[in-house]
Amino acid sequence: MSRCDCCGARTGAVDPLVAAADVLVLRALERVCNHILRGDRSRYSALDGRPRHEAYRLWRPDQTVVDQALGGVWVHVPAVVDDHAPDAIDPAEVAAALDRYTRDLLATGAAHDVAELRYRLTAFIGVPA
Repeated sequence: MSRCDCCGARTGAVDPLVAAADVLVLRALERVCNHILRGDRSRYSALDGRPRHEAYRLWRPDQTVVDQALGGVWVHVPAVVDDHAPDAIDPAEVAAALDRYTRDLLATGAAHDVAELRYRLTAFIGVPA
C-alpha cells in the first residue's frame, strides 16, 4: 500500500488473503510472546511500550516454547482461505507458508513485515500479487 503524493491518503488495494494472513501471523507471534513474558514478569516493563507480539525481538524463545505455542495456531487457515482466496490455493500450503514465515521471524528476531509476508505467499504458493 502506498500513499498519495498530494494528500498522503493510503492508496491501493490490500489482498484479503494477505490481510487475513497478517492477522494470523500477529496472533501466532503473540502466543509465543505470551510464553516468553510469562517466564519473567519483569519483562513486561522491559517491553517499554512495544506491542506484546514483539517480545521475541528482545528475547529469543527456545524451540520447545515455539513448538508449544504454535501448536494448533493455524487451525483457522482453511476457513480463511475458503473465504478470501481463489479456489486454486491449497489451505495446507498457506498454513505451511505462514508457519515457516513465523518460525523464521522467531529464529532471527526480524520484524514482521507485511510486504515480506505478501512476497512469500506470492512466490511460494501463488497468491495473486
